Amino acid sequence: MRYKWKKIRYNKTSKRNFVINNLKKVYKKVFFIILLLITKEKFIYIDIKANTKVNYIHIGLSMDKNYFYPCIVLIASLLDNKAKSSFYNIHILFDKSIDDNFLGKINSTINRLGENSVNVIFHKMGDDFNNYPTPFLPKSILYRLSLSSLLPDIDKIIYIDSDALNFRDLSEMYNTELKDDIYYCGQLDHVNIAKEINRLRIYPEKYINSGIIIMNLKAIRKDSVEEKIKKFILKYHLRFPDQGAINAICHNNTQILPYKYSRFAHNSFQRLIILNNEQKEKYRLNESELMKEYSNPTLIHFAGRAKPWNKNFKNILGLCWLFYAKKSGLFQEILNHYGFNLNNIEEKLSNITKDGVLVKKNCIIY
Repeated sequence: MRYKWKKIRYNKTSKRNFVINNLKKVYKKVFFIILLLITKEKFIYIDIKANTKVNYIHIGLSMDKNYFYPCIVLIASLLDNKAKSSFYNIHILFDKSIDDNFLGKINSTINRLGENSVNVIFHKMGDDFNNYPTPFLPKSILYRLSLSSLLPDIDKIIYIDSDALNFRDLSEMYNTELKDDIYYCGQLDHVNIAKEINRLRIYPEKYINSGIIIMNLKAIRKDSVEEKIKKFILKYHLRFPDQGAINAICHNNTQILPYKYSRFAHNSFQRLIILNNEQKEKYRLNESELMKEYSNPTLIHFAGRAKPWNKNFKNILGLCWLFYAKKSGLFQEILNHYGFNLNNIEEKLSNITKDGVLVKKNCIIY
């Protein structure tokens, strides 16, 4: 009986240890899930099973019917160059001209390229901006101003205009350190806007472009910056309403974005040298470093009136745009919409590598 009693005791102990060990594993997983749900702004999550780090990145886009296809192409370039360790939360702001059919096409592109590491959140905007002056630009350019109130639980977001292309994973850019008093971080830009700069009485070496920016949503909410910018736009009729107001209101609370994260398609290398000399000391580069950033940017912005989806677009970077149009799964539809000839396009695209860059010197500077 004594031996039997020991055997029963041993079995109970083993069973108890087995249950406890399994409960510990469950508790660990539940702990991290609860932590993620509570913070919502957790940039790095450790997968217990795989022991890998996942970078959670928030991206903001806006569009109307005229910029639907450019937005699709931008999304295709974002997903095609996303690292496996990154998870993109893409927030798309759109107006009433976008119906369920359009949204279905976006979902189709995301399902095609997303590999279960992308979450898209659609935000249908109301008529709040109808009375805001936008001289020659669509109302959708103002939607980015509402991100701080639309996303109250998110502290930081990368906003990208639809007339842009992505060539690198965004985790490094997203982790750009912003001081607590910085509202917007954007690329230095003061081309052909001297009159507006003088009118706003701000320093050219601080004037940022709002097409590609990192937004410190936490600081913007804290200091009611969104409301201040909107009031400013209503009071002053500006050539670039959102950009002008951001620079006027936040002039001493902006940060220059390193050039590699936001290259202007129309800028020559010589123009970049001038901009580089005007950068804050922190971001100034020597000519070799500058050429490297110019040749291998993370994002390219087709700012200005010349767009890559226009048949008469002269910049060879237009081929890169068509390359990602083909990746989107809507290639023929996009070509038909803009009147491109498929045979000519296929021949030209033979000059593009599988990574979306030009074969010549394996870079995208020419």
